[in-house]
Amino acid sequence: MPVPDRYRGINFAPPQGVVEALRRGLALHEQGYSGDGLQPATVAWATRMANGDDVTFEKARAMNAWFARHDNPVERRARERDKQSPAYVAWLLWGGDAGMAWAAKLVRQMDAADNEDLTARARASRSNG
Repeated sequence: MPVPDRYRGINFAPPQGVVEALRRGLALHEQGYSGDGLQPATVAWATRMANGDDVTFEKARAMNAWFARHDNPVERRARERDKQSPAYVAWLLWGGDAGMAWAAKLVRQMDAADNEDLTARARASRSNG
């Protein structure tokens, strides 16, 4: 899906910290630490991003939602205790701590662009109506 015009000023290229986390996660996955619940699509997406592909605006929103579900005290302690656990590998394959911060930033930027677009359309509608 093409990037909407209102998002043209947003940089969807993954920052270096995200790329590094993805690469660490992929290496652990290749060593067999990712467990049985990992979705093949997650590995495919992580591979594309680690190779320099931009995240889509849809995937940025999905990332933000995934981190919101998995950034809780219980899962955080599990990740901190075992750096080879499936939970830790999954965290890295979504971009790690850097990915969580980046996804939140992208969503804030997209939400602001969406709000600006809605405001502009509402003004145009009132002036044309």
